[in-house]
Amino acid sequence: MMAASILCLTLTSCTKQTLLELFNKRDPLETAKIKLPSGEVIRVKLALTEEEKTKGLSGVSENQFKKDEGLLFFYSKRGRRSFWMPDTYFPLDLFFLDKKLKILDIVRNLPNHPGFQEPPPIPRARTVFAFHVLEMRSDSHLAKKLSHGDQLQWLSSISLSEIESKIRP
Repeated sequence: MMAASILCLTLTSCTKQTLLELFNKRDPLETAKIKLPSGEVIRVKLALTEEEKTKGLSGVSENQFKKDEGLLFFYSKRGRRSFWMPDTYFPLDLFFLDKKLKILDIVRNLPNHPGFQEPPPIPRARTVFAFHVLEMRSDSHLAKKLSHGDQLQWLSSISLSEIESKIRP
């Protein structure tokens, strides 16, 4: 892939579309799609490492995170999941999921908290026992359509079990 990119960049006959295709290819471990029960699809970025999970959407502005996007915190086993909102710039809906992406619990409209300074206290969600957590903007029309018990469908070239095997120590 790197050799093809370098070769393409050095050739004068390389088209703008070819360059865009090279740069727009995404690692399936970084982004994926999830289909909602309504049939609509959201693009999700995956938080796989502890660093990515700790950062979450901290420091991300509204124009950097669209209403049809989500952040999926992916874990290899079920556990206690708790979230807080330091350095966030828009309210979030949190969807706590089982291993097969069924919605077990929902926290709606968790307030944002620009910066890390307290007081006021940084908002925190209740702790929920779940596998994964999907965060979406609270003002997303797609988030508003999701309910407790809904089954989400994974749409990616790599399966959930393959991701699990890649991140398991």
